[in-house]
Amino acid sequence: MQAIIIDDEISSRNALRSSLKMFCTHLEVVAEAEGVAEGLALLKEKPVDVIFLDIRMKDGTGFDLLEQLGETSMKIIFTTAYDEYAVKAFRFSAVDYLLKPIDPDQLIELEIKLLKLNREDHSKQQQAALANRSSLQMIGLQLHDGLQYFRLEELIRCEAKSNYTSFLFKNTHVLASKPLKEYEEILPSSQFFRIHKSHLIHLKYVKGFNVKTSCVEMTDGSVLEVARRRKETFLELMSLSKHA
Repeated sequence: MQAIIIDDEISSRNALRSSLKMFCTHLEVVAEAEGVAEGLALLKEKPVDVIFLDIRMKDGTGFDLLEQLGETSMKIIFTTAYDEYAVKAFRFSAVDYLLKPIDPDQLIELEIKLLKLNREDHSKQQQAALANRSSLQMIGLQLHDGLQYFRLEELIRCEAKSNYTSFLFKNTHVLASKPLKEYEEILPSSQFFRIHKSHLIHLKYVKGFNVKTSCVEMTDGSVLEVARRRKETFLELMSLSKHA
């Protein structure tokens, strides 16, 4: 696979190029660019299989390049120094990213994934990354038949199913291949709350709460127990949401 590195720091480009040469035998860096404009010009002249794209550059962002590039079968790998929101957005979009300084284990795992991923998934990931650039709107879930995207605003609740998670949306429900804890970490805490070890709910779909039974009723008709140690925090969040 042919690759291009787009990053405005020459030291970062050199480090990534050296690491790719050492740890990724199926990837060959054929070009480099130091910004959005130069990167776009190179990609229009000669498309590649993989783009390693920095987030913040002197003449714009990686998202700017992605928007101007339009729909493409080229695989985008974002590279960034730790940025809490960016990393959360990437995880939410199921987009591949590398944290600087680059970890060799990350590269090895990434190459394996690149060899398996199909072009349709590439396009879906790019669209979701753009949708989530300023606010989390789309969530990418790995299902038994591949990667699918859903609107966050339609998610009513999640339920733990051993090492899987059942997602219940307004019009469908799906089983995702990761434990509930992983989704709890990335779903916005201002909107979602884990009321029990088995249940994570979207607060806007709460219909009512029974103080005597410590159970919450959701708009989908489900009645779920709120764990004793989570009850106080849950009631505080509900009070805040009413006054918002």
